[in-house]
Amino acid sequence: MVTIDDFERHIGPFVAIKLAQGSPHTAKAYRSDLLRYCAFLRADDGEDTGAVSPRIANRYAQVLRDEGKKNATISRMLAALSSYCDYLRCEAAESLVNPFHKMPIRRSLPGNVEPKPIDSTLLELLLGGIDDLRDRAMFRMFAASGLRVSEMRSLNRDSISIIEEVNGSKRTIVGVGEVLGKGNKRRKFFIDQHALVAYAEYVISRKDEAAALFLSERGTRLSVRGIQFRFDYWCKRLGVPHFNVHRLRHSFATELANSDIDPIVLRDLLGHFSFVTTMRYFKLKDQTIRRRYFAAMQRAKLKRPI
Repeated sequence: MVTIDDFERHIGPFVAIKLAQGSPHTAKAYRSDLLRYCAFLRADDGEDTGAVSPRIANRYAQVLRDEGKKNATISRMLAALSSYCDYLRCEAAESLVNPFHKMPIRRSLPGNVEPKPIDSTLLELLLGGIDDLRDRAMFRMFAASGLRVSEMRSLNRDSISIIEEVNGSKRTIVGVGEVLGKGNKRRKFFIDQHALVAYAEYVISRKDEAAALFLSERGTRLSVRGIQFRFDYWCKRLGVPHFNVHRLRHSFATELANSDIDPIVLRDLLGHFSFVTTMRYFKLKDQTIRRRYFAAMQRAKLKRPI
């Protein structure tokens, strides 16, 4: 039987392995989920004395539901516990049966699988109303690049280079950079001319020598929580419904999907491991479907013999 002390003792080595395999953000999430479960165990006055059993696992899942946690959050927390139990079985308790591995709740939770872009009118109102140089640059860059929050906060002021893109007689100035995403996977990202202007105005206004691109009022790199706080602030100030900043990434991907971008290109821009994840964005708007239908019908008519 694995006791609570046994359970807590191995969290450090387990998180260290996850840190070596993925990003610091992922390792931090694992630690947080496991410590949250430990707090539940310490506070629980049930009849079970061990740290893991089917009864405890189901009781914990019910506690999370009662707290109002979203389905996707519960699923993620249970998945972290399942992974950790597999680790314990290999390292310290061969006879341990993982109670989280086949929990019905994990299979039945649909999660937030559908992309949730921000309505284009609201997005335009939001981005157009931000008058703070730092925040305007940051959120325009989110909307233009599709970067994750952890990726955006990792940028330095010299992370973006300016290039000229030539397409026939048309010349466009864009920004290009490189970011370290999930799984320590490097990829390029781009920002359009509007975001690039906002970025340049902000960088020129800086009087400090700090390397980080986005700084807090204390002069330190802006945190993930700080970025979300600023997004919440502007939503409230401009009278826009509250959104999670991650939905800017959904808006970016949905707009490109509805503009006929190659799905493989979009997958690379988003840094997805699974092509299935990218294809969620290719549920086209009605007007896009109609436009393609009539265009295809017109081409078909032109090919018919007279």
